[in-house]
Amino acid sequence: MKKLITKLMTVTMLLLLSVLNLSAQTWLCSSTTYNSVSKGYELTGAGTYFKSTSGGTTTSINTGLSDCHGSTSNIVMSSNLFVFLTPVDISGIVIYGNSGTGSTRSLSSVSTSSTLGGTYTALSPAATATGTLSGKQSTNVCAPDPLVITFGSIITAGKYLTITLNGNAYVAAIDLTPACSAPSIGTQPATAGQSLSQGATPTALTVAATGTGLSYQWYSNKTSSNTGGTSLAPVGQASSFTPPTTSLGITYYYCVVTGTCGSVTSNVSGAITVTAPVPTISLTSGSNPVLATLNVAITPVVYNYVNVANDNDITAVWYTDNTYTTITTAPAGLSMNQNTTTKTMTLSGTPLSIGTFYYVVAVNETSGNSINGSIVVSPPPAPIIAGGTNTNTNIKPGVAAITNIVYTLTNSAGASVSGLPTGLSGNYSAGTYTISGTVDASVTSGLYPFTVTATALAGYSGTAITATGTIVVKSLTANQILYLAGAAAPDAKDTRLYPMLNNSTNYIVTVKQAASTAPATSTYSIYDAIILNEIVGSANLEAQALKSIDKPILNLKSFMYSASPKWGWGSTPDFGKANNGTVTVNQPSHPIFNGLSVGSTLDLLSGAATKGILPTDVTLLGSICVATAPLNASPYNPAIAIHDVPASVRATNTSSTITSKYVMVSISNDSYDKMTDAALTLINNTLDYLINGTQFVAPSLQISSFNVSSVNATIDQTAKTISATLPIGTDLTALKPAITLAGVGTAVSPATIIATDFSNSLSTPVSYTVSDGINSKIYAVTIMDATTGLTQTKLAGVTFDGQIIHNNANLDLQVYDVTGRKVATSNKYINMSSNPKGIYIVKSINGTLKITLVK
Repeated sequence: MKKLITKLMTVTMLLLLSVLNLSAQTWLCSSTTYNSVSKGYELTGAGTYFKSTSGGTTTSINTGLSDCHGSTSNIVMSSNLFVFLTPVDISGIVIYGNSGTGSTRSLSSVSTSSTLGGTYTALSPAATATGTLSGKQSTNVCAPDPLVITFGSIITAGKYLTITLNGNAYVAAIDLTPACSAPSIGTQPATAGQSLSQGATPTALTVAATGTGLSYQWYSNKTSSNTGGTSLAPVGQASSFTPPTTSLGITYYYCVVTGTCGSVTSNVSGAITVTAPVPTISLTSGSNPVLATLNVAITPVVYNYVNVANDNDITAVWYTDNTYTTITTAPAGLSMNQNTTTKTMTLSGTPLSIGTFYYVVAVNETSGNSINGSIVVSPPPAPIIAGGTNTNTNIKPGVAAITNIVYTLTNSAGASVSGLPTGLSGNYSAGTYTISGTVDASVTSGLYPFTVTATALAGYSGTAITATGTIVVKSLTANQILYLAGAAAPDAKDTRLYPMLNNSTNYIVTVKQAASTAPATSTYSIYDAIILNEIVGSANLEAQALKSIDKPILNLKSFMYSASPKWGWGSTPDFGKANNGTVTVNQPSHPIFNGLSVGSTLDLLSGAATKGILPTDVTLLGSICVATAPLNASPYNPAIAIHDVPASVRATNTSSTITSKYVMVSISNDSYDKMTDAALTLINNTLDYLINGTQFVAPSLQISSFNVSSVNATIDQTAKTISATLPIGTDLTALKPAITLAGVGTAVSPATIIATDFSNSLSTPVSYTVSDGINSKIYAVTIMDATTGLTQTKLAGVTFDGQIIHNNANLDLQVYDVTGRKVATSNKYINMSSNPKGIYIVKSINGTLKITLVK
């Protein structure tokens, strides 16, 4: 009987493992050769054991007959100790085999180790065993009963396990018993009740459980209890369950969770109450209240109704005020319409009167609801005009269509336009007003301001809403201007200069960002002039290359005058005196000042920024100083602010074929928004001068008169000498000559107010320098008194050109140096070029002449 019970227990366990898809693993049921180890069977991988032999030889386990748990054996040795590695968590094992004798073999101990051959620790709580191995049989190594071992605790995967029996046994197979976890519910069904209309969808009930081999079954109950309920199989077999709402009443629910090692019942849920549906009307589209505009269609307001037995029980009634007591008719243009197919009541239309109007939509059935509504109709708002970007500033009449100018209109029924040049017109369509067309060839160049007026909605009583713009029609002969800037569009500060140029009918302006590499010369072929904006850096390679470009150039940047690789026309470009916007005019007759009221100064900036006029020194001989401005440091000496370079000077300086003029007007970009009207006129004049004008002649550097002590000196402009003889006894050590200069904007040094010593000028002439700020001319001045023996300073028939004494009268001439030594005699021309420089006296019977030889 005991053996029978043991067999039944074993069979039951195996069947249970099969049902749960956790079938035991057979470790020795394969044809494998086992190598020798120290003792017993040792698992080094799933299904692999080693069996020791006393002679150290290997032993085969064969599976040919499969008559013992799927295996038969030809085992010649036995052992009481079995060692193997557990590949999964296990709670026990089953050993098949026999004792090889008449004795029985039972479990002695179970121990584990983390490493092979390490320290093994006895299992605690200790393992228990059912059955024994006994009785050797000739054809089957299996004893009638297996040895079933149950561990006191779970042995986790990766542990080395030793099974020790009380004697040697022959083993045919070892099965693992996977560990089993009892089910446990962590999350219970919600206890909050739910009240729903029949057919509505409730919130699902959910449990969350852990354990081995779990399955779920939900139950319903009419009482708040988790026993005695009705199984909802075949539905309700998941961890989540949505209660049905087809039947009226109150129902409770719970779940039974079943696992390999038992089952557990959840708490009971809250009451799920299903009631009969309520007839209801509700707002599903649009708004309440409606904010509407006179003569503008409203967005439809849609009410849906449900659970209504009779469509005739849906009503819509208009009232006079918000007390909803006095019934009236619908306001003009609005209506409330029912659709029995879609089960809707819809308010729609176009209100034709101003005011607030009230209505009620209702379900006239038991428990039916009603909704108070209103619509507020206001006068039309003012139209809104947006957009209208106008890029048409370079239009020539009769040449090409303009780029469309597009306005977007809101709260408007249309628009109109006035002021357009002939050939252009406006068109309104669906909220958009477009100006398009081609300016007629007969249209005169000029600025054509236009006005777009929105057509207000009916009922609007406010002022007209307009937008303005300008079409600039250029002259057919308008010049092409390249405007080199720091970006592809003018700088934000450039609010005066660029708009003036762009709106001029004489220019077609192209804005271009100065390139980081110098473009080909052909790039500039289409342009009549180039403007270099001050904001462009002086290190920019295109700006540097402009020096040699044969085009009229208006340069606004003095810092290009720095040394190579820049232009090298000066050495000290300057930020200028802070906040200065005034220049001193050196050449008031220059064409760039045409039409301006020019005094000694001219204001180019109004309220200049910190950086205003940026002057520079200039070393380019042959060029013209037109105006100056103070430098930025005390004593604020002047430097050149407006500079004119003739084409011939440009050509010589650059060794290029250049035929075009050049002007610099240096104004900081920081102050472009402060340019005066005079500055804009000056720049406009400058472009006209550069493109069309005749080169301004540089001022004369001649001294036209030199009067000292009431004596007018003799001036030889060719020889650049000045001489005078004063009365005997005149003090020559501190004379202040009165000097008249021929050129405008020139200055002489020493100045007339400077007392100068001429006492030694007969041997060492005094130098007087005339300068226009760039170029200069030096005169050698000799002043003597009558004690020198000179009776006259002119000799009829005799002239001196600085090198040769011309004796046209063929007089007998004697030439003496200042020591009285005769150096030449002749009645012909006398060449003085081989003599030392200095003062010489030429004598004849007709008189005496003093000459100065300058080398």
